[in-house]
Amino acid sequence: MERVVTDEQLRRDLRVRGTKRASTFTWEEAARQTIDVYREASAL
Repeated sequence: MERVVTDEQLRRDLRVRGTKRASTFTWEEAARQTIDVYREASAL
């Protein structure tokens, strides 16, 4: 945590990587996974 606070280049890199990673998630996939969990739980 200290390094993130003190290292500007690391912060920039993490910001870029985080934004890129976040773009791989979709509401549709989150909904599908949620439905799958509910289905598995109801089958127990």
